[in-house]
Amino acid sequence: MNGKYINTFIGLGCLILLLAGGIIAVSAQDGQPFANPSVFLPVVIKGYVGHEISGMVLSPRNVPISGVKIQTNLGQSVVTNNSGEYTFKELNEGTYTLTPSLSGTTFSPSSSSVVVPPDVGKLNFTANMACSEAIVNGSFESNSGWEILNTVYPAGYSTAQAHSGIQSMRTGITDPTKNIYSYSSAQQTVSIPSNNSSAYLTFWLKPFSGNTGVQVLPQKPTVGTNLDDIPLSSDVQYAILLDANNNVIDTLVWQLSNSQTWTHYQFNLTDYKGQTFHLRFTTANDGYDGVSSMYVDDVSLQLCPGGSPTPSPTPGPCSNLFHNSSFESISDWEIPITAYPAGYSSAHAHTGAWSMRTGITYAGDNRYSYSDFRQAVHIPSGAAVALARFWLYTLSGEVMSLSQPERITPTGRPFEETTLAGDVQYVLVLDQYQNWIDTLVWQRTDDGYWHYYEFDLRPYAGRTIYLQFGTYNDGYNGISSMYVDDANLQACH
Repeated sequence: MNGKYINTFIGLGCLILLLAGGIIAVSAQDGQPFANPSVFLPVVIKGYVGHEISGMVLSPRNVPISGVKIQTNLGQSVVTNNSGEYTFKELNEGTYTLTPSLSGTTFSPSSSSVVVPPDVGKLNFTANMACSEAIVNGSFESNSGWEILNTVYPAGYSTAQAHSGIQSMRTGITDPTKNIYSYSSAQQTVSIPSNNSSAYLTFWLKPFSGNTGVQVLPQKPTVGTNLDDIPLSSDVQYAILLDANNNVIDTLVWQLSNSQTWTHYQFNLTDYKGQTFHLRFTTANDGYDGVSSMYVDDVSLQLCPGGSPTPSPTPGPCSNLFHNSSFESISDWEIPITAYPAGYSSAHAHTGAWSMRTGITYAGDNRYSYSDFRQAVHIPSGAAVALARFWLYTLSGEVMSLSQPERITPTGRPFEETTLAGDVQYVLVLDQYQNWIDTLVWQRTDDGYWHYYEFDLRPYAGRTIYLQFGTYNDGYNGISSMYVDDANLQACH
């Protein structure tokens, strides 16, 4: 409700009319003198609240970005909140050009023009944050960047195993005839600047051990313990953060495993900004029973300025919204009836004995078919965390014969109505009516091992959605499939 004032002269013959819309002063007829000084009477106009423009700023993985300044061509400005949202209120009708800005960040689009009325919602921008890599030679393709500690049986660069490229870093002992008491370590000193708002560490490990059935894992060291003071009671493989005096800052991995499988790990190290520490990978052998080793590859520490690539509020109690996440029972997942439907399988499993197969695995069965499964979840309104995590194992005979599938913009219609040019493996978000509204994974790969994925789904808080996993085969050339395991959707209040 806005108040306006009318300069009104009250004099002889002045007539004041009171109307429903306010108080209007009407002067005397022409030629009549005014005897008194002017006064101001309020006129109240009801119902005017102006127009709105609102939206979100998201990362390329749909993670909300806070702290982004949005400015109009007329000088108004707002800043995105912890959910990446912004709103301009009480705008006059007209054309507005909105431009986002944040240090070290580019945006797509760089600016956007809209006309109000009507009100504009979901005017979103994508933030491409200029992150930097803190690890030197994280792929281990050159013999540099890493300090190999001088021990009885030192670590070393190796071509025996590699997650990508041709080399990795071996820690530990691989030859049973050379079993001795030894630490086998490689480390790199890294710093996280205090002005970085995010620091994400990722790496891949492939462990081997002949001791997993005969030894008890040593107790995990506590923060502040000097690593040199920890007695070695059995073999152990670990990744750890140490200060300059070898005191433990954080233990990231502490295990004795013979999985012989590349496993992906990731850790948020934002709490350590402003600090310098050693990132050390080690396999220790006690000299008894079997030998243990661990290969390390594709180590990355991404430092990003501004915004927050992960949910910033401190989460409360969490729960997994998916049922039967491990696929160890034949329940809870909806498998649509298609020419070649998805199905539970023991052919490949990330953990346990079962996973879910999508697509075709036998060349003689090659045909045109969607092969999908899905589950509906309701993401609580106001969730501080809504994180989808899952593992995919992909196979395809078309990766060499066809170009990679072009990523298609979600149609807002059922996915099976979409015309595709070749085989594709995918993970989709559907609305409550099973219309395609977002794409998390879109690929055609023949990796033949388990890959880890995670996506922030907080933009769908307060909504019921489906996560749909699938593989499409066009019936020509080779066949494609994808196995899914350990699908988890953590929601924290």
